[in-house]
Amino acid sequence: MLLLAMNIGAAIMFGLHFVQTRSIGDPKGCPLVSNDNHLYSLIGLSPEQQALISPLARDFHGNLGKLSSEIHEKRNIMISMLEQDPVDMDHVTLIRKEILSIQSTIQQGVFEHLLKMKEILNPDQRKVFFQALRQSFITQNLHCNQ
Repeated sequence: MLLLAMNIGAAIMFGLHFVQTRSIGDPKGCPLVSNDNHLYSLIGLSPEQQALISPLARDFHGNLGKLSSEIHEKRNIMISMLEQDPVDMDHVTLIRKEILSIQSTIQQGVFEHLLKMKEILNPDQRKVFFQALRQSFITQNLHCNQ
């Protein structure tokens, strides 16, 4: 069950990343921070909604960036440890568990962010938003199979 939950969380995270990087502007920017991107147009956010979503998105992506950096650093440490002879499997396992903990924190953050977004969007916008997420999963799965 834990593995399934983690896979779902990772899929949501990657789906959000895909939706966010599809914008015409800066590919690393969040589409909910930029005023002239495809997702804003697609969802049809009002100026009031944009004012609510922009700080949420900035905070979410700032935190996500920090956590992702931590994972990257821990993976580099783990790879360096695997290069050593002999390999200290206890230490590798500890680093792996730390990575899992950070991934769990990311997944929780993604779910909380989606719930906050859902509260701001009206029912029609929610439908478009979640359909865009679903579509990003389909596209993402096609790229993962290559």
